[in-house]
Amino acid sequence: MKPRNTLILFAVLVVLAAYVFLVEVPKSKQAPQEDAQTVALWDIPQDAITRLEAVKRDGQKLVLERTEDQTWWIREPIVYEADANRVAGALNDLVTLRSTRTLSGTLDLADYGLATPTMTVTLTLADGASHTLRVGDQNPTGTYRYMMADDRPEVHLVYSWGISNLEQIVAEPPKKPTPTPTPTVTPTPSASPVPTATPTVAP
Repeated sequence: MKPRNTLILFAVLVVLAAYVFLVEVPKSKQAPQEDAQTVALWDIPQDAITRLEAVKRDGQKLVLERTEDQTWWIREPIVYEADANRVAGALNDLVTLRSTRTLSGTLDLADYGLATPTMTVTLTLADGASHTLRVGDQNPTGTYRYMMADDRPEVHLVYSWGISNLEQIVAEPPKKPTPTPTPTVTPTPSASPVPTATPTVAP
């Protein structure tokens, strides 16, 4: 290879190395901008929730209530003790919803599926206070859902997975699993001993 070509290649490598160390490395150490901008949709203590009502646009409805002994029960569409783990998972997702972007100003709620929400969720707390979440359509990429919290006019973009647990238990009420009965083993009777003949003594 000619010395001139070698020098050109060396110069290119130096420029690339300088770009990586001066631009890409510092950029990789920065926190993702989207995560830094997310804000909590509301501040609701999960253990203060005593009732959840979720009504879908098609009329499908789920009502859950926590009794004084801290047991969760399904009240609609059936009456049955609820699976506490599934209820806790859905409630945790609801109270930790985070808005990645807020839309405000003059908005046509029909554009976001919020004029007639795909689902309306009402949370009732032990002190009698209530909070309402309106869930709208997905954004064009399907990554986010449009939502409105309480009576605030802003429309929020929230990750779709934040509401997926609730949608699942509305579609399939979280009935407490029935314990599998333990099979009873019947002991096998032991065989009766065979009598041994007594030898006869000759006279």
